[in-house]
Amino acid sequence: MTQSTYLENGWFINSDHPKIKAFSKQHSGNSRKDKTRSVELYLAVRDLIPYDPYTIRQQPEFLKASSTLAEGRGFCVAKAVLYAAVLRASGIPARIGFADVRNHLTTPHVVVKSFWPVV
Repeated sequence: MTQSTYLENGWFINSDHPKIKAFSKQHSGNSRKDKTRSVELYLAVRDLIPYDPYTIRQQPEFLKASSTLAEGRGFCVAKAVLYAAVLRASGIPARIGFADVRNHLTTPHVVVKSFWPVV
């Protein structure tokens, strides 16, 4: 896969959704540097969308980035999907990855990888 793949809109990472685009624009800052905008978006998702492990639902619709943004809270996977979507909406390639977890409280289990140009 090429990095351009990680800019595409998806069913879960629905970065073309108007509210995702608006959130991304509002919170990405004025910097032209992808790294700086990535950090700004990370802080926005971390601080403005509270972690809530009780928002897990069986329906796939609730894992969409736009659903998490509308809900205003989410668990780790939902917040990772949202972060990847706002990165993509900001023009920063991003993907998510998962890991098997033995202890949910102490094991990193969801990762968002973004790609910045090497200078």
